[in-house]
Amino acid sequence: MPELSQRGDYMKWFDALLGVLGLVKKADEVKKTKDSTGKIVGAVEIIQEADQLRKNLKK
Repeated sequence: MPELSQRGDYMKWFDALLGVLGLVKKADEVKKTKDSTGKIVGAVEIIQEADQLRKNLKK
């Protein structure tokens, strides 16, 4: 059984993996959403969420 500190690291990486999978799903949905000018809507939110995931992994 892994030590407690290792288990915490595993959980952090697992949470990050779930976050990335969520971003991929959201990006797929956003890719299909365009405004009247043909620009993709929602890309900024995905970039912000990805940046937050990156910051959480550095902790």
